[in-house]
Amino acid sequence: GACFVEFDMQFSADGIPVVIHDEFLDRTAGRNLSVLDTRFSDLKQISVGETDRFGGRFNHSLLPSLEEIVEIFTDWPHAQAVVEIKRHSLKRFGHDAIVKTLGKLLQPIREQSIVISFDYDVGFEFKRNGEYKMGWILEAYNDQVREQVEALKPDYLVIKDERIPPS
Repeated sequence: GACFVEFDMQFSADGIPVVIHDEFLDRTAGRNLSVLDTRFSDLKQISVGETDRFGGRFNHSLLPSLEEIVEIFTDWPHAQAVVEIKRHSLKRFGHDAIVKTLGKLLQPIREQSIVISFDYDVGFEFKRNGEYKMGWILEAYNDQVREQVEALKPDYLVIKDERIPPS
């Protein structure tokens, strides 16, 4: 029944977008392993059930690819997929490759996808493409950021309320 589902994207060593917040698997899988340095065929066999936090309750939870999540969303046509592109992956693989890959993979749920990032440039690329709704996650709000917001014209702005100045 959720209207919006937000999830984070990192890319595996072989360029497969996977749904995970952290670059390393130490918190979720108890392994000092970088998602960015590991092939997806190896990642998809690792339990990410956060055993330290939840015990064995979620040991069956495996790292999903974006492709698997897109398939699920095709059955949830009223839910919006809010896809956050993480900076580690942007630095490793570059804006162009990530925008191209996500643009292609999200196509079946294009109308129900919102791509968000802290990175202004990737937001600009998605906005320029024009096919996807996009949001920019702000770390602060000031006059310079306001000018960037006015230039970018994102569909959504995301910011912690305590970072909004009183004025």
